Amino acid sequence: MRNQSEPEKAAWLIEFENLYIVTYQKLYRHAKLIFNQEEKIRELLILTYMEAYQRGDQLQKEKSQLDWLIKREDFLAETRLDASREMLEASYAEEKMQSKEAKKERFSNLDETSLLLEIEDRLGIVDDQEIPERVSVKKTAVQGVFSVALFLVSMGILAVGIWKVKHQIDVLQAPFERKMELTPESEETEDEKKENCIQVGAKAVYLSDNGQVLYSLPLEESEFADSDPSNPEIQDHNGWTYYLPCQEREDSELKNVWSELNHTLYRISADSNGLQNESQKDEIEIIARDVDNYSFWQDGIYVSQYDRIQRIGETESFEKKVCSFYAGTDGDDIVLYDMLGRTLQTREDGSLSYEDRVFVMDGNRISECEMGPREYAGVSYFLREEDGSGESAIYKNEAGEESLFLEQGKGIDSFCIADGQMYYSVFVRKRDGIQYSEIYRRPLATVGETVMIGERFKGRITEMSYSESAGEIYASYKPKSWVSNRGIIAVISPAGQISYLNDEELRKQVDTTGNDDLQFVMEQDGNVYCYWTDNNWKRGKEPEPIWRKVLVIPDKDRTFME
Repeated sequence: MRNQSEPEKAAWLIEFENLYIVTYQKLYRHAKLIFNQEEKIRELLILTYMEAYQRGDQLQKEKSQLDWLIKREDFLAETRLDASREMLEASYAEEKMQSKEAKKERFSNLDETSLLLEIEDRLGIVDDQEIPERVSVKKTAVQGVFSVALFLVSMGILAVGIWKVKHQIDVLQAPFERKMELTPESEETEDEKKENCIQVGAKAVYLSDNGQVLYSLPLEESEFADSDPSNPEIQDHNGWTYYLPCQEREDSELKNVWSELNHTLYRISADSNGLQNESQKDEIEIIARDVDNYSFWQDGIYVSQYDRIQRIGETESFEKKVCSFYAGTDGDDIVLYDMLGRTLQTREDGSLSYEDRVFVMDGNRISECEMGPREYAGVSYFLREEDGSGESAIYKNEAGEESLFLEQGKGIDSFCIADGQMYYSVFVRKRDGIQYSEIYRRPLATVGETVMIGERFKGRITEMSYSESAGEIYASYKPKSWVSNRGIIAVISPAGQISYLNDEELRKQVDTTGNDDLQFVMEQDGNVYCYWTDNNWKRGKEPEPIWRKVLVIPDKDRTFME
């Protein structure tokens, strides 16, 4: 409290002691419902009343001082005496089920007088020199109040019967209750009527008028006893459609949703829900993870997590995620699923665009992976062989007019576009039968200098694809292209660092001709999905495929090129 004069301290002490007398029974009853252990009950009461005395300025401004004390009692029980949230919720549930007579019954195994003296002693209210006299007077006074109460109760029973006992107690407490402005029993009854109840999974959750969670009960002990203990996975609320995949449910409607979204509550705006662009991308907002059930009340989202109920405001800012496809394997095929569990939307010819590639689909299986259109700012770029020489150059098509855009070295083997830059691999020379290549970067967004990336290297790069998800370029690289068709996956970072994926251990699983090749299909969650094809190959001729399998290579396992 703020610094007080001696008269102010004396006045507050009297008011505090009056507060203690009026509220003791209710705080004792609430503490007993939490712990049911006299030592902990005693300590909780001491801590609560000590805080009440120390924060008197705030307490005196409260409309209902009893409510404030009970809230502080809950807080101290949880933070100082290790009460769990479940213990607190159970105390409210048990209190609600008690009869009015039980709530008014006086039951305390503690000595109220000695407890008050210990509270004041811990607070240091009594000076050491005054302890004997003041304690004696205070103990006599406090005991007198409780003794008078007991005496009046006894006399009431003998003289006028049990029905007058309540009247005698009310007469005793009325002055204090008027002085401290505590909420009368009739108002508490009205508040109970104002409680709102919703079902969240296997719990009935009771809410205050402003939507705060008061407590919860098992479904079978509530008005929802006959309800299904699971809320619907899909619900509409205030212009949003909410989804909670629970794929272990037999009646789940979201079994095909990406497994990473299982038990994740997310939502999609009703304006965009069901509208898919060619790449089948949707932006979702992730509300919460590890959710078992959810429900709504007014502007609150109530979720069940770790057997606790939490309220989340529907206008809060949430994590956003763009959802497209996710890959899997099925035998010798890479298969695609829509992350949100919908049917894949392909073009009329059965193809599907993904980043800078086009997948030819057979159901949800990728039968072929082809290079898609390479475009930037309305201009398309493509490779074309010049005059049957075997050397290729990059041409562009702008407004229907085709023209040469770039030629270099002994021909350009492959290229891709990433973030306004064109990356391309050039076959530069052949020496002692060995083929050499170089990689260059040329800006498309602005006029700038073409720069070489890394050093000249042996072999050739036959395909380049930009992965938006990884932010890197993946390329089909043949390190000994002059003697073998064997290919690996090279990775080129935007800064120009070149590495390749280590796949030796994975490829030992199957015997090959030594002319087996890898084609990059997609990167997802740190894995690179490739089609692995073994071939019959002779120099100067196109390879003839023997078989094709799937190879999934960890993206982080790399060797950097010197």
